[in-house]
Amino acid sequence: MPHPFSKQPEGESYAPPQSMGTNLQQNSGQKRSFMLGMIRILAFGTIIAIYQFFNELEHFCWNIGIGDPCKYPPEYYYPALLLLILVLSSMLYSLLQLIRREWRYGVGVFLGGCLSIALFVISSMIVFFMN
Repeated sequence: MPHPFSKQPEGESYAPPQSMGTNLQQNSGQKRSFMLGMIRILAFGTIIAIYQFFNELEHFCWNIGIGDPCKYPPEYYYPALLLLILVLSSMLYSLLQLIRREWRYGVGVFLGGCLSIALFVISSMIVFFMN
């Protein structure tokens, strides 16, 4: 039975979305920003780039393929493997976010992965130019 002063017909309800337990802000897909996605991946990429810098500083060897090749210890390849895991997982996560229609966050994650690769290369090049 409707309220006596209500103009709604009996049995119909026009409840606002806030009273149904949904939050319009969360469902709009813009709860996470571009910068947040980029900074989260870039933080791990920066740590790996610093690790690569000190790794190159310790084990640097100029090898152009002529003569006796350099012998690297197995630990030399750890930063590259970590970066590969980071980039592959961030690209897959970015694709998932794009499928979920969180465009800004997904593109931020993708760009964070690309900038992590750039930081890795720059950290290697700094050691090359220092020696």
